[in-house]
Amino acid sequence: MKFHTNTEGREGEVKALWRACFPEDSEAYLRFLMAKKYDPALCRAFEEDGKLVALLHLLPLKLRVADREVDLPFVYGAGTLPAHRKRGYMRELLRETFRFERENGRIAIALYPFQYGFYRKAGFGLVDECAAMEMKAEDILSQSRFWEEQPHETAALSAADMLAVWARAGARFAVFPVRTADRCEARLAEWESDGGSSLCCRREGKAVGYALFSPLSNRLEVEEICYADGAALQSLLLALAGAAKSADCESVRCELPRDEFPHHLFADSRKGVYLEPHAMFRALDVERLLDGLPTPAAGGFCLQVEDELCPWNSGAYTVICDNGEMRVKRGGTPDAWCGVAALSSLVCGSVDGETAKTLGLLKTDNPAAAKAFPRRKGFFFEHY
Repeated sequence: MKFHTNTEGREGEVKALWRACFPEDSEAYLRFLMAKKYDPALCRAFEEDGKLVALLHLLPLKLRVADREVDLPFVYGAGTLPAHRKRGYMRELLRETFRFERENGRIAIALYPFQYGFYRKAGFGLVDECAAMEMKAEDILSQSRFWEEQPHETAALSAADMLAVWARAGARFAVFPVRTADRCEARLAEWESDGGSSLCCRREGKAVGYALFSPLSNRLEVEEICYADGAALQSLLLALAGAAKSADCESVRCELPRDEFPHHLFADSRKGVYLEPHAMFRALDVERLLDGLPTPAAGGFCLQVEDELCPWNSGAYTVICDNGEMRVKRGGTPDAWCGVAALSSLVCGSVDGETAKTLGLLKTDNPAAAKAFPRRKGFFFEHY
């Protein structure tokens, strides 16, 4: 197999591979993808016998992790031609992509996985979990009589509205993607190209919430919902319930940050809300990722990291926690051990050090190591 870091001039093969791997996507969406998002320099692929057989696309993003901004390639459109599956091609493509990205200065990578087990074995850890809520539209409307009436109005969504809401919502989180005006414009155009709908919630003329949604069978699927506060969330839920009824959908499904479970809005939501894994994050350069990371710990420890796909990460790291930051250098005698997937989750704060120790993900008797990684509020609300 031959590894390619650029697919320029092979657009026909790229489109054919997308159709084979994602037959649910419309031709209109594929045309948009190729015209507006496809960048041959951001494609990584394997060729066999002169033909592209496995490919992934990268979207350049910035992720705020505990007040640090990390340039982050986001993996999307990863697929292997059906006739070439079950041969380990995607695992090897990821391995080569990790190496190439790290050599070009990237310290981490992220994705939304279709197969959590596969990506976990490839060293990805959870960025966060989400509260997946699916409730009947009638139940949402009936419960709303107990909510305080909010002086909101709904209107069409613009990219400027999206950016304004995104900035306000992101202030609540320690881990959150950083969007620009161009990114919001592209996101909205992408959604509309695939036939999706949107709405904006306004208060006193200012955008305070928005949602991207579309009907799927008998359910209104909310692809993205973002809100400045709980009042805006309530107004969005009401508007979405109304949109579901207009589209002859029985229920509404959306994903919310796990710390913002809507249980308190409803008399009984036991069957309507549950936790599920969300986005995933992976360290590509452990030393650079940890160095300077904010921490509440004081003291030092030596962490032994195991990383099968990125062997340059494997080894011992001496970590000194002082003045609220980690300082890291290679080497030392380990008194703490973890795999790269667990470490990636610890960095994002989807699991804290004490919990990771209890679960056996972090093995140590050094209290500084367990305290070094606090729980962080995060939500990787980004899509390709």
